[in-house]
Amino acid sequence: MAGRHPDLFAGAIPGHGVFMADPRSQLARKEDVRALQHGLLPNVRNLAIYFYTGTADTNCMPGTFMFAWDVLRELRAADPSGYGGIQFTLHEGLDHAFAPGEPDKGIDWVTGQRRAAYPEKLVWEYAADPFPLPSPTDHVSRIVKHWYYWLHCSDPQDLMRVTAVRDGNTIELDIQGASPSTFTVLLNPSMIDVTSPVEVRVGERILGQGTGNNRKAAEQEAAGEALRRWVAEGD
Repeated sequence: MAGRHPDLFAGAIPGHGVFMADPRSQLARKEDVRALQHGLLPNVRNLAIYFYTGTADTNCMPGTFMFAWDVLRELRAADPSGYGGIQFTLHEGLDHAFAPGEPDKGIDWVTGQRRAAYPEKLVWEYAADPFPLPSPTDHVSRIVKHWYYWLHCSDPQDLMRVTAVRDGNTIELDIQGASPSTFTVLLNPSMIDVTSPVEVRVGERILGQGTGNNRKAAEQEAAGEALRRWVAEGD
């Protein structure tokens, strides 16, 4: 859930679970994992995660969690600010049970997080189909996700990967595996200077350009700022 819909959460506590994986989800060793379900781990940029498992868990074997942690550490090494809010604990000798202090410790931690509603950078890797593919008798499908933070895609494709970065009123999209024409940027006054033009770029191409000189939006933002100051002074 957190990997497919990180835009909806402030934080997540996946405890004692498994990932869909090749050759299977229930593996005791990370060395036996060949691949994890795509469309999950890259997406948790901007999301706080507190996850754990035990080495002796036979209900939800720890191999895929350990493999995922290695992948997340690689992502964090390349992008510390984006994946820095993720922590993992492997409890030696713990079976399918809470470690001492849990779940209270994790709940206290996650309730102190705040959702990143309009992150300056986001990564969206899409999974249209379950992985590994189901058998012919297993009619599993996925609900199509069109909305992701401040992006909308009318026709998301399996394995597409989008990196979106906004710098002031300039938004740059790196779109792999899908058509740029299927994307819409959803602007909010808190993201941009509404009195200035906005430019959306894909590589060297300008995908969209328009005036941000929206008087009504500017007035609404000014009113909101006045209200925030009034509340702050009241405190």
